[in-house]
Amino acid sequence: MNEISYKKLYLICLIFCCSILFCNTRVGFSRPGSIIRTPGIIEHEQFNQYIIGFSGEVTHATDLNYASSIYFHSLLADKYHFGLTYNRPASIDIDYIAPPSFASFHIHTQIYKRNNIGINLGIHDVLYESQNNHQISLFALFSYNQPISVDYNIETTFGFGTGYLSFDSHRYTDSSTNTMNNLFVGLKLHTPLMSKNGGVKFLLEYDGWGINMGTSLPVSPAWTIQIGITHLENLAQFGDWDANNTIYQNTPALALGFQMNIPKVKYKKINSSITGLNTIYNQLPYDESIDSLVRHATVLVESLEDSLLFKHQESTSLNMENQLLNQQINSLEDSLRHLKLDLVISEVNLNKAMKYLSNSLNLYYTQNYSLALEETDKAINIYPNLAISYARKGSIYYKLNDIKRATINWNIALKLDPEYQEVRNVLMQIKQNNSIKENIKLPE
Repeated sequence: MNEISYKKLYLICLIFCCSILFCNTRVGFSRPGSIIRTPGIIEHEQFNQYIIGFSGEVTHATDLNYASSIYFHSLLADKYHFGLTYNRPASIDIDYIAPPSFASFHIHTQIYKRNNIGINLGIHDVLYESQNNHQISLFALFSYNQPISVDYNIETTFGFGTGYLSFDSHRYTDSSTNTMNNLFVGLKLHTPLMSKNGGVKFLLEYDGWGINMGTSLPVSPAWTIQIGITHLENLAQFGDWDANNTIYQNTPALALGFQMNIPKVKYKKINSSITGLNTIYNQLPYDESIDSLVRHATVLVESLEDSLLFKHQESTSLNMENQLLNQQINSLEDSLRHLKLDLVISEVNLNKAMKYLSNSLNLYYTQNYSLALEETDKAINIYPNLAISYARKGSIYYKLNDIKRATINWNIALKLDPEYQEVRNVLMQIKQNNSIKENIKLPE
């Protein structure tokens, strides 16, 4: 154990011993989550935090009359706030008759939280032993946290309670069993002063009997000093006794508190694979619900990452397939352009060939067979796959008594156009008779 740990242990023991020696009812700052005397909200950053401290209310400075309390608070991750206090009230008369001391237990919890609105319920002042009749302090608390600027926000609380929350006299012999429910209101202003230690807070409350105000000064992240004045409206009575030399029920007092945050137990948090989440998550206090949420979020994000990776691979595959299809489309478009060009050229050549065939037909009818043959050859050279050209050429050779060449050209024409009936007829005649009957028309 290092030197700092020994100093902290020594201070804890000193606080405990002083409280037994010096150990009013609700001493300021002694209840868990209190503003001064009234309950306050549970602060999230204190989850899994343990606090030990002592506080007192000085009612008479000259005669040194005061109430004192030692307390232990525990705020768990499930939002339950527990407290144990050991109180010694102030003396009720000028003769300083030794007042009795007592221990009490307190608990409250937050049952609703949404945005800046919260609801707390609690039971305070469950006394282990008391010489007087008393009523347990039940309360309901409503809160609203309103940011004023980037660095300032104000915490407003109001509620109602029974027992010492409805009647809290400095005369500890007074009973709290016959009092009605009492309304209380509190304000806590958070400031950026000493922000590294948690920030200075200014406190103001109305506890149903009077106005209390104070401040909370965090001198370090672990140590906090609290100073306040109770029953501010009766400040002129400070240090006075009533006509019977007894303490006023609502006498003003100087409230002082000193508390230490016990170092938190180190919890091993889960290690999330989500980029950037660990940095934020490790700054938050331990909370099982947050751990569960982070764990669940990590599983979901990892599942989504796997799905996104699969989708990315699928998208990459589809992009490659799309590129291949685009290449095929481009190839087909090039082929189509070539076909269109060939078709245009073919149409041009066909027109030229038909012109030559028209000339050859005129020459054929005038029995100028040699020139007709030349025009036909020109047509064949330009458009070689035209059946009529070879049929015409065969007929010209037949007229020139060259049956062999006529037969060759007619066969070529029939091969190019198997449905060319005129050519078929003349070839059948030649095959059967080696000549053509006069009534058979030659293909022209």
